[in-house]
Amino acid sequence: MPDNPLKRQATGLEQSATTKRSRHDPLDSSYSASELPTDTTAHKQSNSNTIRLTHNDYTVGWICALPIELAASQAMLDEKHQDLSKNEKDSNTYTLGQIGPHNIVLACLPSGSTGTNPAATAATNLLRTFPRIRFGLMVGVGGGAPGNPSDDPDEDLRLGDVVVSNPESTYGGVVQYDLGKTIEGGNFIQTGSLNKPPSVLRSAISKLRAQHELEGTAIPQYCAEMLQSKPAKIVQKYQYQGSKHDQLFQADYNHIGGGKSCENCDQQRLLSRNSRDTTDPVIHYGLIGSANQVIRHAATREKFRQDMGILCLEMEAAGLMDDFPCLVIRGICDYSDTHKNKRWQPYAAATAAAYTKELLKIIPAGEVESIKEAAKIVNLIQREAAAIREDLKPLQDDLQRKEYNTILDWLTPTVFETQYVDSLNKRHQGTGHWFLHSPQFVAWIKGDIQTLFCPGIPGAGKTVIASIAIEHLRLAQTDQGTAVAFLYCNYGKKDEQTAEKLFASLLRQLASHLRSTPESLQALYTSCKKKKTRPSLVEIVDMIIYVSSIYSRVFLVVDALDETSDELQEKTRASIMVTCRPLAILENKFAEDDQLDIRASTTDVESYLDNQLEKLSICTRLRAKEQREILKKLYEILRKVHELYQQHTAAQSRGLKDRQKTTAAGLSASYLGLFMPGDL
Repeated sequence: MPDNPLKRQATGLEQSATTKRSRHDPLDSSYSASELPTDTTAHKQSNSNTIRLTHNDYTVGWICALPIELAASQAMLDEKHQDLSKNEKDSNTYTLGQIGPHNIVLACLPSGSTGTNPAATAATNLLRTFPRIRFGLMVGVGGGAPGNPSDDPDEDLRLGDVVVSNPESTYGGVVQYDLGKTIEGGNFIQTGSLNKPPSVLRSAISKLRAQHELEGTAIPQYCAEMLQSKPAKIVQKYQYQGSKHDQLFQADYNHIGGGKSCENCDQQRLLSRNSRDTTDPVIHYGLIGSANQVIRHAATREKFRQDMGILCLEMEAAGLMDDFPCLVIRGICDYSDTHKNKRWQPYAAATAAAYTKELLKIIPAGEVESIKEAAKIVNLIQREAAAIREDLKPLQDDLQRKEYNTILDWLTPTVFETQYVDSLNKRHQGTGHWFLHSPQFVAWIKGDIQTLFCPGIPGAGKTVIASIAIEHLRLAQTDQGTAVAFLYCNYGKKDEQTAEKLFASLLRQLASHLRSTPESLQALYTSCKKKKTRPSLVEIVDMIIYVSSIYSRVFLVVDALDETSDELQEKTRASIMVTCRPLAILENKFAEDDQLDIRASTTDVESYLDNQLEKLSICTRLRAKEQREILKKLYEILRKVHELYQQHTAAQSRGLKDRQKTTAAGLSASYLGLFMPGDL
């Protein structure tokens, strides 16, 4: 049955008829605060249209993580109240108001703060300042975990739909998917459980669901009222964004290009879904996954959906559920994959806020007043839990690290640290600065170029230069958001250094910087152990792509490369430096990338030879003039080698095989006679 806006509006007015009110523009951020009244009774100031209450008059806490979520939530208030003073330890900023018969406290996390810990801190501050809060509402946007398209489009999870946390099986409505373990068979088991929403909210949900069966939802009405008299720019931002912008790609297909648009993505990889009869959002009830880890990987999203039945993924709710009686409402703004962008966030925030308003409208004030204050419940739980956590933390940390190391060793025992240290020890002090200060390398470090191609003849010092670059990157690494990984390829060990083993080493290095095991890596380990197999190259590369997405910047240094993975270069968006022999096939492959040739630097050579000559017993008996003659001859040999190298590479690129043989023979002869006794 279609919704009756007039009937809903009348109902809302009847519920709040005890006080005459004037409506305020909820999106107007210029609203100013007033001083705290000295008495403890609610009153309205004679020169203001807003109501001032006391801290003890507020019973519902409403928490948002993003400013757009707060804006949409403010817009749903029936009434806006004057500000009150805060506890001196409270870092939250509040908006006070009323929906139906309930006095509401809106709190938003500090700008740039997301995750379970900031959410828990915000809830603690909220209860400290407003001690009579009975329950909380976590309202905002989340990433969807859609299943296979259904014949009934209303069963599909679409952008703009609303997901409400609801207990299922052994879960209380919210699953902390990074707190648990994956056992044999790939099944996820939580090491603890999160609480259910308060019974008064679960009862109200049942009542509202029954009402929706006959009358439909009031979400479209509340969203329309929010945008009345707003500028076109705001209306365009917060309104339904259109089905053409709601694109669900196959789970194994990643975003193409660095932009937000999917115009370069293969439209043939879109999943076909039946059209809905209306643009109104659909409300889904089920499990919400929450952790400190952003999910931008469709395969991982699918793992959570299939194993636990998760409908939505977000980053705050798990910080509230155990200590703060709470319900989570999320508007779906993306599909938790590499194609995600922020286009749908404002509309999704509005639909979630509108559902929350509709839910509060049907809860009588008396039922809320009868609930025990959340602060008293929280204090009791926190005292008991703190002591237990303190005793278990060292044991838990040690166990997690051992499990993590087991997975890393299973990937590969090879990390190339020994090769790095050995080659770096061969560096003559003060050499290599020409490379670090070159315009190409500096541009690569800044991110102006993605790939730096560094060819050089055998003996030119490619491996030492690679180690110097790695050392420079490590010393410059200042935060957890940057990772450095490297490979030392060896043609003599080509049977040992398969593509699978080399990429497994990269994965190990990248994963070892994380504080906990990524769930998708844990699942891959469990699956392979069960089947008694090793991960395939495709699985390893997919995992590298996922782990790389966790970092803000990834540097990969590959020494003595013969072949590389274009997919890894494109999909990880890592900054890659490659050293190799001057082979035409590789030069063609990297033709469009920036090139920095590795060759003997005059300054480096002079410094090195001066040092070495001083160590030779034969040279200690030579006069300065004779030493200069030796150095002069050595420089001339190096110059000839360089000329032969240029001839060799020129002939190779032109495909003149006979010239290659002649040049290669000359090159070999030069090396054979480089330090013959007759030269000295």
